[in-house]
Amino acid sequence: MENQLTPPIAARLLLRLTAPSRVYAEVAADLAEEFAQSPSPRWYWGQVLGSVRYWAAPHLEAAALILVVGLILPELLLDVAWTYCASSVPLKMSLTNPPLYLRLALFLPPILALLAPHKETT
Repeated sequence: MENQLTPPIAARLLLRLTAPSRVYAEVAADLAEEFAQSPSPRWYWGQVLGSVRYWAAPHLEAAALILVVGLILPELLLDVAWTYCASSVPLKMSLTNPPLYLRLALFLPPILALLAPHKETT
């Protein structure tokens, strides 16, 4: 069982994985000092999760933009193209063989999200 005088191990690991390297040591020391004065794992978790939310906000905004550009826009274009095909050209594809742009609309957004540059917040 974990010693109650040290911050929770999982919270410290989460802090280490998410904190920008230039501020990690300072933030970890401040949290450890506060925790030593009043050892509350719930308080420590709250501080770590609040910090993670602060550091992750720019990445979440970028992910939302990638979602719109990479998923919703291709779906709208797919709808326009499919409407044109269905109204003007005899349908030659079945639902078991989706067109290439449908496959791209489903698989391209996660790939773009992984390749997107991530900026550290100040």
